[in-house]
Amino acid sequence: MPSWSEIAAFALMGAGALLIVRNVRSWRKAAATLHDPERALWLARGFRVGIVGLCAVAAGAGWYWQVYWLIGLAVIIAGEELLETTVLVMALRDGQRQRGAETAEPPLSQEPPQR
Repeated sequence: MPSWSEIAAFALMGAGALLIVRNVRSWRKAAATLHDPERALWLARGFRVGIVGLCAVAAGAGWYWQVYWLIGLAVIIAGEELLETTVLVMALRDGQRQRGAETAEPPLSQEPPQR
């Protein structure tokens, strides 16, 4: 019977694999349907999810094989990439809002007027 540590490591790797699958689906959607500004936003979001997934797989593998430096490296990379891609996504959203104001469209946070 596997120990709780092995179960937790495999659960972490499984969750990471699911995030990677979500990343691939997001990139396919962006490439197939969206226009350039929206595509960049979806690609950045997908990249963020994919990096977290890869780092979760790496941390789970490090936990299973008891390679503690791999766990630390995965956590550091995940944190740095989350920070970096969050700033990128915020900049892309701000650019969308500014383009919307220039074309007299309401910002994304506002509801359309009632008739």
